[in-house]
Amino acid sequence: MYKLLDILNPNQINFLLSIGIDIYDKEYTVDEVSDIYFAVMDKLSDNLGDEITSPDEYSKKCSDILNSLAKVTSI
Repeated sequence: MYKLLDILNPNQINFLLSIGIDIYDKEYTVDEVSDIYFAVMDKLSDNLGDEITSPDEYSKKCSDILNSLAKVTSI
């Protein structure tokens, strides 16, 4: 079980919320963390940027989150 609020920093959590991936104050199973990981990958491939962030910044934020999730789940 993983508590994502302890794994991800507040900026990463806010970014996930801004792209439509909800993070709750609960413990997540490995499968749930994997689902979030792949949802971030889908967002990264679908959206190379938006009106607020440049594509490079968007990609960097997604990559940082993917790296954080991969460290704890061995994805």
